[in-house]
Amino acid sequence: MKSQYRLIITFVLILFEVWSFNCSAQLAQEQPLWPNGIPNNPVKYKEEKLRTEDFRKSSLSQLNRVFSCVSEPTYIIHKPEKGKSKGVAMVICPGGGFRDVWFDREGNDLGIWLAQHGITSLVLKYRTFNADAEGFKLTWDEYMPQVYADAKQAIYTLRSKAKGVMVSIRVWREDML
Repeated sequence: MKSQYRLIITFVLILFEVWSFNCSAQLAQEQPLWPNGIPNNPVKYKEEKLRTEDFRKSSLSQLNRVFSCVSEPTYIIHKPEKGKSKGVAMVICPGGGFRDVWFDREGNDLGIWLAQHGITSLVLKYRTFNADAEGFKLTWDEYMPQVYADAKQAIYTLRSKAKGVMVSIRVWREDML
């Protein structure tokens, strides 16, 4: 009887662990930064590339996705619990040297942490510069205005969705800590 009781408790604890892991790893769905498309978008790749890296045990998203060959930027917004907002919002542009976007490790993990501390954030997956990609013909000087346009659009998007808060853009790199 005691062994059956222990088996049931063990099973319930395992289910709880699986459920809590799945809950912590779920993020809001990515939204297109330019919902009506990008007019005359010169940043074009055949397909977006994704690689996954091991994540740190301390990762809040429990993910570590790295995107490259990004033609269509997206974003995720992280909001604090209702009633806990400090009235501040920020845009996070994850690192990767413009070639990659370390979307979770340098973006969503920080966004989740900020939300836990009352700050709204928008994590931007911006267009990347992969000069060695097949069919890519843009120069660096032609690319830079495009990525700046993505940052401006991210600020505009966040301001339009987070009425009544101050929106700030800051450069943050993991190696600055």
